[in-house]
Amino acid sequence: MDRRSFARVLVLVVAAGGVLGHSPYRQWQVYRKSRLIIVTSAADAASHRIGEAVAALLARELPDSRAMASRAADSREIVKLLASDQLELAILTAGDARDAGAGRGQFAAEGAVPLRTLGALGDYVLVAGAGFPDAKAEPIARTLATRWRPPQRFEDIAARVVDAFTERTAGVRNVRVDIRRRDMAPEADVTLVGVLGMDIRPKDDPAWYSIRLLFGQRDGQWSFLKAYHELPGPGPVWTEASGWYRAVAEHAVGR
Repeated sequence: MDRRSFARVLVLVVAAGGVLGHSPYRQWQVYRKSRLIIVTSAADAASHRIGEAVAALLARELPDSRAMASRAADSREIVKLLASDQLELAILTAGDARDAGAGRGQFAAEGAVPLRTLGALGDYVLVAGAGFPDAKAEPIARTLATRWRPPQRFEDIAARVVDAFTERTAGVRNVRVDIRRRDMAPEADVTLVGVLGMDIRPKDDPAWYSIRLLFGQRDGQWSFLKAYHELPGPGPVWTEASGWYRAVAEHAVGR
């Protein structure tokens, strides 16, 4: 778990301990046992992206798991957490999982740490400590085997959409890509919002127009939400664009 996340948990635990008369450590134990925490590497953005997608899938399909993703500093710290039974599940590269199990490479100082693989996730695996109970492991493995879809990178989606507008207009320039929190589109049932901005020049028109396209991520997959274009004037004023933008974007995304 990354320091910021752990600090937030610890603050809550200390507060609860003051009210309930229990130690922070005991409250942390209760907290972690009530949730399926999947630890990922802060040093590997793809690791956390996959961990969040796995947690969202398990939270939906196995609601009693209350699955959530958190971060440790790196894969070596992850293996230490698993070896000490502080946390139960983790995302590792397949190579790191093999090295940890054999106690070699960067994990040699810890010695061999027995791990069991619950799901193959491309170049990554979801692993648990050897003592993780079968009653919990089997539904997780079954869910991943039947429901898992690799998370999409928003940069890849944005590139496809830019290509689609390039084909259908006289030109595209000033492409901007950003990922925002879901409260940018509170009406949508999504976990993240991707924003793609660009200037386009329609065919047979010398003028350039700024547009902004919003996409939402759910369960690791991106879908189109809304399109806006900037109205001419002394300051930026945005209004929702026509259905043509949706048609182009959705065709590019493949939905």
